[in-house]
Amino acid sequence: MELFVILFLGGGGVLLWLFLWSRQRGQLGLIPQALDEQAGAGIRDGVLAVQPGGRLLYANNVLRSWLALEGVELDLETLARQAEPSDAFLGLLIEDGSAAFRLGTRWVEGTSHRVPSGAETRILVVLREIDSPSSESVSGGRAQLGGAITIVNEINETINASLGIERVLPALLAIVRKVIPADAGEICLYDAENGVLVPRGWDGDTAYVLALAAQGGCYDVGEGISGWIAMYRRPVLVADSNADAVVRPKLIESPYRSYIAVPLMLGDSRFIGTFELASTTPGFYNVNHLTLLTTIARSLATAIYNAQLYAAQAQRIEELATLQSKIVQVRASDAEALYATLTERVARLMDSGICGVLLYDERRRALVAEVPFFGLPTQLVRGYTIPVGEAGSPGRDLWERDFWISNDLADEPNVELLGMMRLINPGGVENTAIMP
Repeated sequence: MELFVILFLGGGGVLLWLFLWSRQRGQLGLIPQALDEQAGAGIRDGVLAVQPGGRLLYANNVLRSWLALEGVELDLETLARQAEPSDAFLGLLIEDGSAAFRLGTRWVEGTSHRVPSGAETRILVVLREIDSPSSESVSGGRAQLGGAITIVNEINETINASLGIERVLPALLAIVRKVIPADAGEICLYDAENGVLVPRGWDGDTAYVLALAAQGGCYDVGEGISGWIAMYRRPVLVADSNADAVVRPKLIESPYRSYIAVPLMLGDSRFIGTFELASTTPGFYNVNHLTLLTTIARSLATAIYNAQLYAAQAQRIEELATLQSKIVQVRASDAEALYATLTERVARLMDSGICGVLLYDERRRALVAEVPFFGLPTQLVRGYTIPVGEAGSPGRDLWERDFWISNDLADEPNVELLGMMRLINPGGVENTAIMP
């Protein structure tokens, strides 16, 4: 009898556990076939199930494969970072509706609706990949996406970093204005050292450029539309600059009345500039235009950054090529002029604040600093030596390496034995590299 009772209770416990387990699976959206069917999704559609409040319950395998996130625990923050513009994706979770946006490398159209789930409701989002939507206008989600695809495809096909930044910027403005009409367009690049936005690309009336030059030729952070974007890193729509707008252009008397502008970002945090379009017609731009421009902002930023990077590398290659000729021009008998030329050029190439040459003195068995040392006063350089010493000593170890790097010189265990204390104080050196 006791055995029967134990078996009965045990079986009941198992059944209760199975019931609760299956109920939890249903609540968490872990029954993919049922959820996909409930959402009305096809076999090639991505499906999300979200609790009101923002908890991701379910993401089907199609969506995971699009993002190469199979077997990874997802959350809405991760998905939002993959969407561009992310506001279009997040808007589907706020209310029932549809939106078109870029998700990872795909262009998709999403629809969302609420469905009951016991005493609660869940939000189901179906994402369908779009191959080639129409781009005749920017009045709807598919048209926005079509315009974005048209722009991005032309950027990929025609913009080459080797064109140089001065040719890339007007080319980008021309490409975008084919899809989004504008009376003027401006690209500003952020000068982090001076904390200003510098106009580098302009397509419009040159009178505006002259008027801006008369007022400094740039935008401070917080000044005008460009400066507002630099401060808050958010897109801007100004329907009518003469109305009671929160954000106003720097040049109040300009002929342009309606604006859309977006920040140019690399990743989530690196701000490189702004992209702006303007119209002389009040109320010309609306949220659909802004959404389209936001969608392509990352592609614009990437093209500009690649052109900047190419230009910087080309300049370095040119400087390296001319370094030897510059040194040859210096008379061999004029050692100080030779070291001055060499250290200054290498410092510029390496973007270093200090650069110098140490020569091995066999009599003293030490590396001796040669004057001049770029970035250090002569008084500090004289007497700066690195003892080489016997085999196994810190100096000998440094001498026999291909290179020696420290990113925290003060914390190096052998800094005193290496004779580098004078670089730390009063030299103020924290990072150093030595190449024998």
